[in-house]
Amino acid sequence: VWRFYIFYNRPEKSDVTFTWNDFMERVNGELIGNLGNLANRTLAFVQRFYDGAIPAGKPNEAFWSEVRALEATAAAQLERAELRDAFRTAFQIADIANKRFQAEEPWKARTADPEKAASLLFDLCYVLRDLAVIMHPYMPQAMDQLAGFFGLAVSKATGAPGLSWSDVGVLRGLSRVENVGVLFQKLDADRIAELRERYSGSQKERAARDVQAYLADHRRAAGIALADLVELHAGHFRHPPKTSAV
Repeated sequence: VWRFYIFYNRPEKSDVTFTWNDFMERVNGELIGNLGNLANRTLAFVQRFYDGAIPAGKPNEAFWSEVRALEATAAAQLERAELRDAFRTAFQIADIANKRFQAEEPWKARTADPEKAASLLFDLCYVLRDLAVIMHPYMPQAMDQLAGFFGLAVSKATGAPGLSWSDVGVLRGLSRVENVGVLFQKLDADRIAELRERYSGSQKERAARDVQAYLADHRRAAGIALADLVELHAGHFRHPPKTSAV
C-alpha cells in the first residue's frame, strides 16, 4: 500500500501534504475499491461459475478501442517519465472495466445471455493481465501475484511464463485462472491508528521506540529462558540422579 500511495501522489510539479485520512481514503478507494475490486470479482466469478476456465467470448471492439487508447497514453507518459500520470491512467482503465462489469451484470447474463457474459469476462481477464504488466514497476509483488492467478508472471524470478509490454492489448495467451486470492487488505481505523503510532514522531523518537521494543522482546525471551532453567534445576533436585553402588 505504501508504494501505491507514494506513486499515486508523487509530487512531480508541486508539493504534497500527507494525512492519514487521505492515505486511508486513497488506499481503500482506488487501490482496493477500484483495482482490487475488479480483480476479485472478475476472477472469483470465473473460478466459481466457469470452473476456472476463461470463457472464449467475442471481444467488445468499442471497449478495447477505449482501453488501448489509455494503454498507449500510459506508455507515452512512462516514456516521458510522468510516473504519477501513467499510474493514474492505469487506474482509469480499471475504472472503465469495473463500470462495465457493473453495467452488464454477469450474475444475470450468465444464464440470460451467456454470450454477453462470456464476452465481458474474456475482456476483463485480459484487462487485468494488461494492468499486471503496466503496474508492475510500481507494485511488483502485487502484480506478480495478479499475473500468477493466470499461471503467468511479469518478473522472471518467479519461474512462470513471463509477460512483457509486447503482450499489452493482445488478446491471446490466457486460458484459466487458478488459486485466486485477495490482492489487498482494506485499511480500517484500528490499522491506521497502529501505523500512526509506529511512524509518528521524529526519526530519533522512532528509533528510540524500536530500541525499547527490541529490549522488551529480549527481556521477555530472557525471562522465559530463566524460568526454564529454574524449572530444570528444580526438577533436578526433586529427582536427583541415582548413583550406582560401589
